[in-house]
Amino acid sequence: MVLCGLIGSLCACHDGSSASPQDVSNDPMIDIAHKHSGYLPSSGSWKAFLACWKDRVDVNDLPRSVMYQYDVTRDTDFGPIEIARAEDRLGLAFSKSYIDFMLEYRPVAAISPSSIGMLPPSEVSRLAEWSPELIRELERYPVESSDDVYFVYGTRQDDSSSRTSLMRDALVIGKYGDALFEVILLYPQVRTKDGEMQGALLLHSGEYRAPSFAELMRQLSFLETRRPEHVPPYSQASLQGSCADRLPLVEVWWDSP
Repeated sequence: MVLCGLIGSLCACHDGSSASPQDVSNDPMIDIAHKHSGYLPSSGSWKAFLACWKDRVDVNDLPRSVMYQYDVTRDTDFGPIEIARAEDRLGLAFSKSYIDFMLEYRPVAAISPSSIGMLPPSEVSRLAEWSPELIRELERYPVESSDDVYFVYGTRQDDSSSRTSLMRDALVIGKYGDALFEVILLYPQVRTKDGEMQGALLLHSGEYRAPSFAELMRQLSFLETRRPEHVPPYSQASLQGSCADRLPLVEVWWDSP
């Protein structure tokens, strides 16, 4: 698996599963605001999913993982109050899957831009605040993909597509790699019918986008536990038999089963 740097040393990594813009331009645009995310709230599902992810990471002896912060035995008073305070500070409501995840994950410490892990809600900030340097680099070469390219999810998504105009206000909720750009994002500007925020992993020259935080975590768990040759997206068929099964979604409309 190769994850390449954005700042100072661009390289030509490419996810072989991603389609080129011409492959998706004729697809009907998905109006995500009128689609249900497929997420069914369940704290039990998150517990089983995270335990599987943690176990598979330990078995594989992965040097760095967002799961190294997760400790099911940790005694902490983290709870809904911390989430509500963060929502008030940011002036928005988090999506249900993110809240359910946080109530199980219970982060206890902040991370730096060079660390790997999930931020506690008290440390979540907009990308422009998290890393002004990264925003400056992104805005040097802005990308504004059209609707018929940007709103394509699943394996036909073009990983070079993006909307730089949305990135300043994107929420940085964690990091999945050492590089400055390897952030885990939520876009409060793009939501499903049931209020799920579009989630994303920022890549070297684009991003992988998922219609919900829950789907983003399923994909990230596969990346960390199976060590595929390329970054997401992975098909739903590929996810079968992995930890993603512990966090099932219903009526997946963005990819074939």
